[in-house]
Parts: sequence; structure tokens; C-alpha cells
Amino acid sequence: MDHITLKDLEKQIIINKHQKRSRKDSVQTKMDHFVQGDNVQIIQTNEFGIVYKGPDGLGNYIVQVKGEKVSINQKRMKLYIAAKELYPDDYDFDIIFQSKENRKKSTMLSKKHVEDIVIDHQE
Repeated sequence: MDHITLKDLEKQIIINKHQKRSRKDSVQTKMDHFVQGDNVQIIQTNEFGIVYKGPDGLGNYIVQVKGEKVSINQKRMKLYIAAKELYPDDYDFDIIFQSKENRKKSTMLSKKHVEDIVIDHQE
């Protein structure tokens, strides 16, 4: 039988730790990561929406579906059309996600200060 030294045992423990980490990393890279503007399909309802924000710590994205912002887990969506195929690089997503009234207010406020104007950001 081979005599195993303490140093050999420590090396093997370090190698095993590294292998566990690399397996976790490979699992995370297999998950879909969506960016703002991606057109996604919600698998359960077969509806389509546009990614607004995300992901949070649990993998939930805020997706705009039929004018409403809904929180949906990444496992329940699949990519339909990527944002880079739909929009130019410098596209202003406020056109999609903000109301026309809020965009007008922010334009007025960027030009000059106007009393009693409040922009409602709904999420």
C-alpha cells in the first residue's frame, strides 16, 4: 500500500474544491441571461413580452407584457428575438417603457424648471 502523506492529502482537497467550483460555474453559464429590450416568450401563457429589468438575486426579470410590468423567473421564459437584432445600439428604451406623458414632462424639465410637474415612475 502507498503511504499517503498529509501534504498529498491537502493537495487533493484543493483540487476537489476547484472542481466543485468549476462545475457550479458551468451550470450558471447554461442559464439564459436576458438584457433590456430582449423579446421573450413566456412559456406558460405563450405570451410575448419585452425585458425591462433584471435579474434579481433569484433570477427574476421584470418583463413588460401587454403594457403591464410583471416579474417572471428566467426559467419560465425563452428568448424569442434578441434586443441587438431589434434595436440600434443607441436606442432609447424609454419610448417603450415610459408613458408619452412622462416623456413629455422629462423633456420639459430638461429644458427648464417648471413648477408643479412630477414624473411618475411606475415599476
